[in-house]
Amino acid sequence: MRLVINDIDAFANLKIIGIAQKLPKTRSGKILRSTIRAIAEGKSYIKPSTIDDESSITHI
Repeated sequence: MRLVINDIDAFANLKIIGIAQKLPKTRSGKILRSTIRAIAEGKSYIKPSTIDDESSITHI
């Protein structure tokens, strides 16, 4: 961990790592990072209307 902080920077230091079967994406293929972040932090979120596969949210 010290190596990452010293060589790269503190923002690259991971706190939590999770593995998901699917990631929520828009119809154009962009990953919904704000939705993933809200789920990871336990915050409420609104399911975007542009989501490609609604079941992907349950995999997070």
